[in-house]
Amino acid sequence: MRALAEAGVWCGAVMSPEEVLSNEHLAAREMIVDVDDPARGNYQMIGCPVKLEKSPVDVKPAPLYSEHTDDILTGLLDVSPGELPELRRQGVIV
Repeated sequence: MRALAEAGVWCGAVMSPEEVLSNEHLAAREMIVDVDDPARGNYQMIGCPVKLEKSPVDVKPAPLYSEHTDDILTGLLDVSPGELPELRRQGVIV
């Protein structure tokens, strides 16, 4: 890291996922949250760093791969719902 910094490259140490989930400071700030995901099972992850008393954040599981593809294509990109089966057949989308 020193060689990179001396060469003008911005860099810094990064914690591993294991280090993050076992970090006492993050645990004390209630930053480690349990996520109940019906598809992937229960797991821990980092919660929202902003803590507002009157606006708590409900941490939800990340979307599954391609979970919102149809909504994005039809709602944002004006692809007709009738085109989706053909796009899947061609392997353009999953």
